Amino acid sequence: MKPIIHSSIHFEYILKTIGIIILLSTFILYAHYQARNLISGPSITLTQDPPTIQHEHTVRVAGLAKNITALTLNGKPIFTDEEGAFSQILVLENGYTIQTFRAEDRYGRSISLSRPYVYIPL
Repeated sequence: MKPIIHSSIHFEYILKTIGIIILLSTFILYAHYQARNLISGPSITLTQDPPTIQHEHTVRVAGLAKNITALTLNGKPIFTDEEGAFSQILVLENGYTIQTFRAEDRYGRSISLSRPYVYIPL
């Protein structure tokens, strides 16, 4: 009879250990899922990116900024909607111009995205 009791206790110990491992794994995965935006930092994606060579004096640039608290274009603030979408009309100078987007998150991490444009009037 003693081997049966010993086997039963050993089986319960294994079940408890597996349960604890599953519970901890679930907690770790959930925490990682919730922190994914915090871990990834700010991002800028241009959804409307005009060609480099332009014959129009103005161009529209649109995009999506995620995980940000501030977004600027050449140091001037740009405003986004609730989803992080933005649209901006750029006035180009004659010749070569570089436009730089900069996004920052609440922890001070930042990312920059620069686009060159060449305005050649017709």
